[in-house]
Amino acid sequence: MSKVGAVAFVWHMHQPFFSSNEEIITYIFEFYHPLVKIHADLNLPLGLNISGVLLDKLINMKLTFINEVKRLVQRGLVEILASTYAHAIGFLIPLRHLELHVKYDLTLKQKIFQTSIYGFWPNDLAWFQTLAHIVVEHGLKYLIIEPTGIQLALSRDVWKLKTLGDSSMVSLNRSTKFIQIPDEMLYCVYKYRVDIEKKSFIYILLRNSKISWFLASDAVLFSSLARSSKSLDTIIDEIIRLVDNGAVFIIGGDAESINPRTALNYKKLLISLKERGVRILRPYELIKVNKEQACEIDYICSHTMFARHNIFMETIDDLNMLILLRDIFTLEMILCSFKGIELPEWLQKEILVAEDSGFFLWRKKTKKICINKLIKIIHTLQKMLGLKNKSISK
Repeated sequence: MSKVGAVAFVWHMHQPFFSSNEEIITYIFEFYHPLVKIHADLNLPLGLNISGVLLDKLINMKLTFINEVKRLVQRGLVEILASTYAHAIGFLIPLRHLELHVKYDLTLKQKIFQTSIYGFWPNDLAWFQTLAHIVVEHGLKYLIIEPTGIQLALSRDVWKLKTLGDSSMVSLNRSTKFIQIPDEMLYCVYKYRVDIEKKSFIYILLRNSKISWFLASDAVLFSSLARSSKSLDTIIDEIIRLVDNGAVFIIGGDAESINPRTALNYKKLLISLKERGVRILRPYELIKVNKEQACEIDYICSHTMFARHNIFMETIDDLNMLILLRDIFTLEMILCSFKGIELPEWLQKEILVAEDSGFFLWRKKTKKICINKLIKIIHTLQKMLGLKNKSISK
């Protein structure tokens, strides 16, 4: 039976600047290659966002994984997505840096894969309004985000008039009402108005966070699924129910989720969906499924996959990281805007790479490495300005 809706699988591959060659080789052969091979063997499409930083490393290391992905792109099985060059969170960095991240990432991927790029995967699925403008300016057609921002946007301030005395005066009582939408209605294609005057828009595809977290969590997936196939059957039935009711959504996340412990069940999931007639498409093809019925929306609340921004400022180390980043932004602005000195490309890329959000998410491993890198960049910028090595944060 033909299904009304459809689903696409999209996986994000990134290793930060402090990952060793040995670590990258391990990730390629234990995680990334098996994931891609599963889709190739089943002839099922997927979307891949390989960060620019990781791509540059793979090129320098001359690993064959890139050629493997190239062949699947040529076969039409893999759609390449854009993102920021390094794993930066857009709302934590200056606008000019975000623009450079997107520019470097797109340029590199188009050069390597020789293919059209339509979609954008925000790191940690962090949405904020300015991101849409930048993505549209670079000719991209859609963004993938969590449903959180749209759910929050549907929380409206409801103002009720209350008559006082002889009706000559009124007061406004404010109450917030959260509108619950069934998943089969929530997961559709959205058409976000970026600029009303220019009539520009971008399509929004939602990642099904519940299903994706299920697949992405070793603790959940393989403490439960390894013991019982019922859990896997339940998730398959849920996907089919949504698709049968016209839902269109993304499943995916960090590619490391599909590993030696999880690969077998992931393959079972794909086989079962294929056998039961679920349409598994490249992500850009999802837009065509219900493009005519796309839900127009002009506001989406800023959010991340963690649903809140302050996760990036929970410790003193986080605060120190942000202070050092602010020093870099200030020195760069003085050099470029007031002194008219353009940063060399290698230094600009060093700054972009240092903005990797891995610091905030993997603190124990990254604190010393990241802070030392930022300090080194600050010293370089101070030297260009003829300043002594001292903090300018006051």
